[in-house]
Amino acid sequence: MRERKIASRLGRTLVSALALLLFAQQPLAADLVIANARLIDGTGAPPRDGVNILLSGGRVQSVGTDEIDAKGVKVINAKGGTVLPGLTDAHVHSSMEFPVPPEEMAPGFGYPDPKWAVYSDDKMRAFMKGNFGKHMLRYLESGVTTIIDPGTHFPWGLEMRESLRSGKVLGPRLYITGRLFTAPGGHPASTVCNSDPWCVQSITVATDDPEAAREGVRTLVAGGVDGVKMVYDGQREDGAPGTFGDSTPHLKKEVMEAVIDEAHKQGVKALAHTFVIADTWEVVKAGVDGLVHFTTMADGSYQTPDGEYLPAVLNRFDVPTTTTIGFLGAEEEMPDAPPEMQEQWNAMLASIGPSLRAMADAGVTLMFGTDYFGLGIDPHPRDMLLNEARTLVKAGFSEMEVIQMTTGNAARHPLTPDATGTIEPGKFADVIMLDGDPLRNIDAIFSPQVVIKAGEIVIDKR
Repeated sequence: MRERKIASRLGRTLVSALALLLFAQQPLAADLVIANARLIDGTGAPPRDGVNILLSGGRVQSVGTDEIDAKGVKVINAKGGTVLPGLTDAHVHSSMEFPVPPEEMAPGFGYPDPKWAVYSDDKMRAFMKGNFGKHMLRYLESGVTTIIDPGTHFPWGLEMRESLRSGKVLGPRLYITGRLFTAPGGHPASTVCNSDPWCVQSITVATDDPEAAREGVRTLVAGGVDGVKMVYDGQREDGAPGTFGDSTPHLKKEVMEAVIDEAHKQGVKALAHTFVIADTWEVVKAGVDGLVHFTTMADGSYQTPDGEYLPAVLNRFDVPTTTTIGFLGAEEEMPDAPPEMQEQWNAMLASIGPSLRAMADAGVTLMFGTDYFGLGIDPHPRDMLLNEARTLVKAGFSEMEVIQMTTGNAARHPLTPDATGTIEPGKFADVIMLDGDPLRNIDAIFSPQVVIKAGEIVIDKR
């Protein structure tokens, strides 16, 4: 049955229709025209040439090949170049920074020594005044106009989001979950935080008590988060190890169910961090709204414990999934990594690539996400954006599919409004103009000449 999926899509359609009606009632003062564009609009449609786009009041007003009367209006001639919606990174940790010197960096996938992380109020204030703004500007320079942060220091994430909304900091739109629900001693309390008290209190609600979890949800929602997230990962009761082997405990099922139920009672969506089939199957049955990571099929069957085909289950319940496989392409950034580590990455990709393809073929919405955090001296998010896109192509997805993941698909993220992700009348006027052809080289999407957010030119490198 597809009742939940149909209801979800119907709800989004009604919201979009209401937005268009309200927009149509506003005076239409033309602000900006993009002329003669090769448009990839994010809807999944093929590119169109000779397209003219009218932006007004922070929204897209019209899209088509008809000539627009642009008298007295600023015009950007795309000269046949490719135009896309502003991009979305659906998995960012915007409040995390590990300013690790190169000589201290360990090769491979893992977390650095906590001594380099933001682990105090003073360090967080310094980060807010300094590198936070730099990271956000660099996202815009990379063509990203929307980011979702499913794991933010609380309440610091609220301040970060407000600084972007108010214009105090120039950067993408930001949607956050705040603290993560996890088992005591689970990820990220014992991994990212290394059990540091300030870190554990700031980014986790670590509990085995369903009622304490419900109270945690209510506290976050009262604070103003856009949704909540839990880590349903670790050593399972059936003996199966989690992502970090058998070193981290697993959130209790009744706590997971309480988080999802309370989130829905409070009117927000619930996200889950899972990697294995059994965990994903359980959170989907409990009503989770989105997954922040891929799920790997162990034997090629993708069979759930009750014998169902997991991609079909996710499609039936309309649960979108974030990709986050860029770390498997890290050999480009770390060519000196030991050969056995590179072999391990390639072996993992050989399993994860077909897993994601099975999801896509079943109709599951795949959303582009990097799991970015500021690692190293003067890190740039473009590095992880490129790794994610290149690794997806290496895994067998076309450039057009990757573009769709970071535009129209990402717009279906449970935490974002329906007005993001596509260039259509009534949608946010978030547009990027490229120099190269992204259908030939996916790297082109992250080096735009012009970035327009809410109808304003925020980056112009022409």
